[in-house]
Amino acid sequence: MDMELEEQDLTQSDGFAFYLPASATGAVLLINGNFIASTRELIEGKLPPINAKPQIVSVPKTLLHSGKNRIDIRLSSLDFASAFEGFVYFGQRSKIQHLYLIRNMKTIAVSAIQIFLFLYFLFIYSQRKQEIFYLYFALLNLTLSIWLLAFKGHILYLLDARASYVICAFFIGSLPTVFLYEFFKHFLPIRRTKVSMVFEGFFLLCALFSLVEYIATGTIYFYYRYVFELFINALILFLFYILFRITKDYILVSKNISYGLLVGVGVFFTAIAHDIAIFLNAIVSESIINDGFFGMSLAFSFVLAKRYSDTYNNLEATQASLKALNESLETKVIERTRTIVAQKAVIEAKTKLLERDLAIAAKIQAALLPSDLPNIANVRVSFRYVPMLDVGGDFIDAITDRTGRALGIFICDVTGHGVGAAMLASMAKMALSDWSDYLSDPGFMLTKLRTQLLGKLNGNFLTATIATLYPESGRLLLANAGHPASVILRKNYTQPELLRPSGIAINEAIMTPYTTQETMLGLGDKMILYTDGFFEARDKNGTFFGEERLFSVFTENSHLKPDPFCSEVIESIRRFTNEKDAVQDDMALVVLEYLGKPGRE
Repeated sequence: MDMELEEQDLTQSDGFAFYLPASATGAVLLINGNFIASTRELIEGKLPPINAKPQIVSVPKTLLHSGKNRIDIRLSSLDFASAFEGFVYFGQRSKIQHLYLIRNMKTIAVSAIQIFLFLYFLFIYSQRKQEIFYLYFALLNLTLSIWLLAFKGHILYLLDARASYVICAFFIGSLPTVFLYEFFKHFLPIRRTKVSMVFEGFFLLCALFSLVEYIATGTIYFYYRYVFELFINALILFLFYILFRITKDYILVSKNISYGLLVGVGVFFTAIAHDIAIFLNAIVSESIINDGFFGMSLAFSFVLAKRYSDTYNNLEATQASLKALNESLETKVIERTRTIVAQKAVIEAKTKLLERDLAIAAKIQAALLPSDLPNIANVRVSFRYVPMLDVGGDFIDAITDRTGRALGIFICDVTGHGVGAAMLASMAKMALSDWSDYLSDPGFMLTKLRTQLLGKLNGNFLTATIATLYPESGRLLLANAGHPASVILRKNYTQPELLRPSGIAINEAIMTPYTTQETMLGLGDKMILYTDGFFEARDKNGTFFGEERLFSVFTENSHLKPDPFCSEVIESIRRFTNEKDAVQDDMALVVLEYLGKPGRE
């Protein structure tokens, strides 16, 4: 290019200089055909393949003259790139030095501020990890700072190597837009769409392409020739897509709009519009995209800092309120504690009285159970009764008729638990006061029992079974009122036999006849009567013990005498429920073994 200088410019000036911005390779400067300097030391007359830093090149006055002066700047191509990253300036040395100083200070100051913002918001994220947008904003500032230093060539002052420029300008420089979108998505929020995922994936691929190519070949020739222009175009499209999503998902929807955020977005997109105008040759100017990024970062940082400050202030106000509330609660707690202590004393006194009454009720109920079972030579009988509470609603009785030739066994289960159920069971015991006269007809005895309990059940009901055995013959009579089936274990038969004559549970609403069923017991046969507390027992997973498992226990222990048989059945239930002392329901069990007709072992 040609430059006009007048004589007075040469006499009044303290010297001239060029400001050369960063470039893809070194530059050779010639004036009027005379070599002035090269921004990289020549090796065998050629420029080395390494980027050049921004620098000042002084021009001796002796090489300049008034009138036209010919200036030549020769650049070589590296990785398909050869341009300066900005305008070349020529002028008086003092003014060029001032320009150089201002540009360097601006770049370093902006990078330093962005690194500070990175550290500041990274710290905030460490305190509030559930708000991940702080992390993305911190990473946005870090990558912008590194990219700015590389783009302006200042990274070469720190590490004068080709790798530092390529990695920082192209690999890391591909990431800020990804972090920007992730920040918007989590902070506003805006929706993640397939379009955004495609853009983000493309930018990550561009970053990896430049890195892999440089590691493999030592250049980014193919990236610069085939990918870089696509990257720039995609970047512009994605930024406008972000603006579209912000408008649609935030501005048009949100009632509480952050105007500071909108200011940052406005500054950034104004810079984009300016650089697009440069690209279209509509204006002649230097790029301000870095300034746009910086302005947006500052605006966003004020918004985030205010958000954090508001959160902290709200937290302090909440803590103050909690402190006042705690003091008030402490006073109330002291007062309530006094009241509770007094009430506790009253409750403990009543509890002791109730425990005493329950103990008396348990003794009374135990007294109602048969203390001595009828002693018949060819019959063995044992029972077990395990209440859920101190007293229960299951009941057992055994009796012989006046001649001693018939043995009656009664078992019942009253709905519910505790004292109420025990009272009804006691009423059933009183209603059986003369049942030895009716052993020959158990069904009639159940009907008579219902008649005597009418008006006393109060909506409850009870199930019952009455069995009458004639030891001389082995004849067995059974009547059932909604009770679980009676089980007959035949000595020479592996499967249990179930007997359940027709009849519903004794209640006040429905009257039904109770039938009597007859069967015969042989030598070694057993009859088992039980309540539902056995098969309704549950393990820790809520699985019922069940009738099938109960009948298996009966069969497995059929060789035992009645007393150990009862003990083994109770232990089987405890092992299943894993409860050694407590039970989940009242349990009553009667086992009768017939030894055959008199005179036989």
